[in-house]
Amino acid sequence: MDLDDPVALSAEPGRLHAVAGSGAVVRAVQRADLPGAPLLSGVEVGACGVITGEVIDPAYGDALAQLLIDLGAPVATSMAGLDPGGRFPRSADAVVVVSTSGAERALLDAVQIAAARGSSVTVIAPAGSPIAAVAAERRALLCETDSAEDAGDGAWWAAYAACLGLWRGAPALNELAEDLDEAAASMGPVVATYRNPAKQLAAMRDPALLLATDLPSMLLARLLESELASADQPVRAVDLRRGTAVLGRLARASAGAHDIFYDPEIDGPGARTWRPVLLPHAGDVARSDAAARVAEHLGPVLAIHTPDLSGPWSAVHAVLLAQLAGAYRDLTDR
Repeated sequence: MDLDDPVALSAEPGRLHAVAGSGAVVRAVQRADLPGAPLLSGVEVGACGVITGEVIDPAYGDALAQLLIDLGAPVATSMAGLDPGGRFPRSADAVVVVSTSGAERALLDAVQIAAARGSSVTVIAPAGSPIAAVAAERRALLCETDSAEDAGDGAWWAAYAACLGLWRGAPALNELAEDLDEAAASMGPVVATYRNPAKQLAAMRDPALLLATDLPSMLLARLLESELASADQPVRAVDLRRGTAVLGRLARASAGAHDIFYDPEIDGPGARTWRPVLLPHAGDVARSDAAARVAEHLGPVLAIHTPDLSGPWSAVHAVLLAQLAGAYRDLTDR
């Protein structure tokens, strides 16, 4: 399938459509009973927890936790659940529970426990589900979703918008919806491959080594790793904030593997080597340049074009790219 053919892609009912409709999800949350002013304004919030069901990729939970930190929480983390006998969260902490089916017992228990401890609880669940009913009973903030096939994506965006609305209010949701519309349009199927990281990676034949230089680009690398990795084309994310030692080891292990005269048809199959892919960050040019110099020992470095990951919507861009990557991966597998 031609990834630049909008007619062919228009028949694809998968996640590409879910991404394109993400602005509508945010507007639906805005029409819900969100308070006129940020609910958490003036409240002393300590640790925040994000709890998601098994359907949602754990990396999405990490992105939501990072959002809470960006919005002002001193500590935030994604969690597997709440321990009834544990000390977290204490009173005035915030807990975000994201459910795609609205029936997961562990998530229902988490809502009960967090509410009983006096936490500010935000629940994202399908309308009419058991978890939605418990959230209403406990007077938690409830953002209802539908149970469509793309419920995982819809639930995630509803959770993102709900958190943003609590801290920043309705104006921030307007700005978010407009940014998502613009991002979806700028990264749609008619955009050239060199402008779309997902399409660049989907077109690659070699195993990809994603090189991240800061936290937003590492989020992007992890999400792309989760979406694109397969047995035939492994993808590995490397956090260069911890140094370039791993690149040095890979370069030494691959020494001599890049013979410009090598032909697999004549010489037989060669050793699989990594193709370094740099996720550039404008605010960290020195680290990017140093990584590129080390990575060149593995092979030609591909620096993919990404949105500005240093802005307030860094997590939005990261997840948008990951979801687009998943859509293009599904198409190229056919």
